[in-house]
Amino acid sequence: MSEAVSAGSERAKTADRAADELDRLIEDSRLILTANDYGVDCVEGVSLFDGAKELLSVWRAEAHTLVMSVKTLASDCRRSVAAYAASDE
Repeated sequence: MSEAVSAGSERAKTADRAADELDRLIEDSRLILTANDYGVDCVEGVSLFDGAKELLSVWRAEAHTLVMSVKTLASDCRRSVAAYAASDE
């Protein structure tokens, strides 16, 4: 196997691992802020909790977009490796 094919394959594996880890992090983040521990008896507690939940929701959406981009990168690496290997024959 050529050095370029090996490097491309490693890049694809690294991108796959990164996407998997970020996916797990997104799932684990669902355990954050499941209850309002700031208090419901004060306006600040409610608005702080609601704001933090919204911020976390936005982060999850942006992180999911990043996961999709990294998965595309992994796929592109594999396609490049296959094309390079085929042209090297």
